[in-house]
Amino acid sequence: MKFSPWDRLTWTVRWRFSPQEADEILDDYRELLSGRPPEDVRQVAADFGRPTEYGLWLARFWGMAGCLALPLLWNTMWFAYHQVLSLVLAAAGAALALSLGKKEEERQLGRGLWALLVVQAALLGAVFGLFAFFCFHMDTLLPLGNVGPLLHALLQLISLLAGLLGLAGLVLTRVEDRRWRAVYVLGLTVLAVTSILLAVMGSMDVSAPVTIEGLWRYCMVRMVPTALVGLGATGAALC
Repeated sequence: MKFSPWDRLTWTVRWRFSPQEADEILDDYRELLSGRPPEDVRQVAADFGRPTEYGLWLARFWGMAGCLALPLLWNTMWFAYHQVLSLVLAAAGAALALSLGKKEEERQLGRGLWALLVVQAALLGAVFGLFAFFCFHMDTLLPLGNVGPLLHALLQLISLLAGLLGLAGLVLTRVEDRRWRAVYVLGLTVLAVTSILLAVMGSMDVSAPVTIEGLWRYCMVRMVPTALVGLGATGAALC
């Protein structure tokens, strides 16, 4: 897909400014650049912006991206999961997201935002559903040696999807509407809950519970509060 110089200018302005400011700036430039050659539009896009404010946003963006990327890497690439650090990063990322911007003139929430929130919520529910199935039913359908690897692979897939959707929500927070941050926060929640379960699965701690009932209680005491706090932060991100 080839983007026109005006498309590039639009993305530059929307990335550097809030949605309300961006709309006003683009309306002004639409009239000023009407009928001008593409080179002029490219030059405006190259020179545009306020470096100080943009630099502050960029620092926040990379901080939030890091809070999402590290748990994603742990969950999908390494068999060394950092349960506590994942929770700390989730809290830090959510706090940064909730501190973004000021409340602007309300726009109607688009279907795309709701659709991604539903998908993220479904991924969160899938983590709990897979864990319950693993504890109480999976051994009746599969050979015992295949249960763990299958659950591990499914949790990795859930982490990958949640992380990618969270990153999309983070980008759209800047270029569309600040309430897209809810998709990012819910993605952090999914990764944090998944990290807890993966850490328990990969633990070599001999004091860990060895019965199904003990494993269920051990994980749920950690997973449920994490999910509830994350859902609360997601609701706050929509305000």
